[in-house]
Amino acid sequence: MQLRRLRKNMRNYLGKELMKIHFIGIGGIGISALAKYMQALGHEVSGSDMKATKITQYFVDRGCEVTIGHTPDAIHADHDLVVYSAVVKPENVERKRAQELGIKALCRRDFLPTVVKDREVFAVCGAHGKSTTTAILAAIMEGSAIIGAESKSIGSNMRFSES
Repeated sequence: MQLRRLRKNMRNYLGKELMKIHFIGIGGIGISALAKYMQALGHEVSGSDMKATKITQYFVDRGCEVTIGHTPDAIHADHDLVVYSAVVKPENVERKRAQELGIKALCRRDFLPTVVKDREVFAVCGAHGKSTTTAILAAIMEGSAIIGAESKSIGSNMRFSES
């Protein structure tokens, strides 16, 4: 039931229930957690990053198209959305290509509220210890978690739960 509502939120946001989403900076800890979450919801995920890492390999191992280096060829006309890290500048070739194709592109910080809409959210902020505190909360709670670091207790920077 909850999964259907989460998918409906995305349909209401972009007009489609299941989407093809490209993540620029997919090797980053914040973007990768969001990409994992969207994949868990059933969306088709692709991405790019400047270098190959264990995080980019995670997505390759799950059948995702991952481009190392930024190239306009990473963006396809059938992408429904492009999500990018805050460090990705407007002159990035993939952002420009998305714009040329008329594909909606959002910064992670603008996309995240849409993803968690209609869910109870516990957000942790501060100067030090945010990831540790979030990981502790994720370990004791049963719900989904998007963490700004790899958590040893859950073995990832994201845990998906329909609750």
